[in-house]
Amino acid sequence: MLITRLELENWKSYARATIEFREGTNAIIGPNGAGKSSLIEAVGFCLFNHRSASLAQCLREGAESGRVVVGMVSSFDEREYEVERAFNSRTTTRYRVLDRELGGVAIVDNAEDVQAWLRQHLCVAPTAALDALFENAVGVPQGTYTAPFQQAPALRKAIFNPLLQVEEYAQASERLLETQRYIGEQMAALNEEIARAEGELTRLPALEREAAELGEALAA
Repeated sequence: MLITRLELENWKSYARATIEFREGTNAIIGPNGAGKSSLIEAVGFCLFNHRSASLAQCLREGAESGRVVVGMVSSFDEREYEVERAFNSRTTTRYRVLDRELGGVAIVDNAEDVQAWLRQHLCVAPTAALDALFENAVGVPQGTYTAPFQQAPALRKAIFNPLLQVEEYAQASERLLETQRYIGEQMAALNEEIARAEGELTRLPALEREAAELGEALAA
């Protein structure tokens, strides 16, 4: 996925802002309190359904509604899309995906379908928890990158197993065991057929002699 643009309306300290990103590494620079983290949080809110605060806290003070739009190039089909999420202090009021190459036509327009679409176009597992992916891998706050590694084993497992899709690999392993058992059964059946065929082949010389004797008797 390549993020190309971020558009904010009444998001935290931003009344209105549009930020264009270039391909490659982009640096967000500014003094403390300038709103750098708010940009990352807006991406998490729109693409990963992640919030570190309530909707009321995400809404600019005095505003009745807000909106975040993320322009992106899909990792799935390399087309350009926009994901738009509008909200008020209580709920999300609009959540949709627009196809830029079709003139901005809305192709997905409800929260559940948007999240499923995002999983596909971010190329993550259909069962992936996008908010946990953002919190633990994409939008990790500064100074906390190594914190999960210092947790107790059970807590580390809870964090890293979903990121590494351990459960999906375990399920795939179980399915492969079923395939292995099926192939083993088919091989056993084929070996029985081969054994029977080999047994019949051992009788072939005697049958050939018998046929020759019968031919001679008929000729006489």
